Amino acid sequence: MQSGWTILIIVLVIAMAVGPVMLMQPSGRQRRLAKLRQQAANQGLTVSTGGWPSKAGKRPTGAMRYSLPWAADDRHHDKLLLVKKDYQHELHVAGCWQLYSDQDQVRPSTEQFLQSANLPAGVYAMGFDGLGAFVDWSEDRSEDLTAVAEFLLALRASVSG
Repeated sequence: MQSGWTILIIVLVIAMAVGPVMLMQPSGRQRRLAKLRQQAANQGLTVSTGGWPSKAGKRPTGAMRYSLPWAADDRHHDKLLLVKKDYQHELHVAGCWQLYSDQDQVRPSTEQFLQSANLPAGVYAMGFDGLGAFVDWSEDRSEDLTAVAEFLLALRASVSG
């Protein structure tokens, strides 16, 4: 009977030592996001939480900012944030993008790009800042990373030209 208690105590001690270590392991979702963000870095993108102006309302939960740095020869950079709205309005840029900027409007080339662009799924916002062109993306589907990277290249080109 006493050896049964000894075995039980040894099992409990091992479980108490191993349990917290196992809880510190990343979940499947965390591993997927780490892999996705590493792939983004390999494509020249940076990932951050990004800034969100209070006048734009509540930031979408889980949206991360994927940025493409300006090319070395780019000199002029617009600084703006376009937030996608669920409704069309004549004051919105290209119908559904609410502009948050010191400027009154976006460049015609950028507005033309937005009207014809194939927007990747899960993009909540886009814009430009001193670091480059960016999108705020939900990261729901990792297969959309290539579409996000291509979109950022085209978005950056819409103000570089």
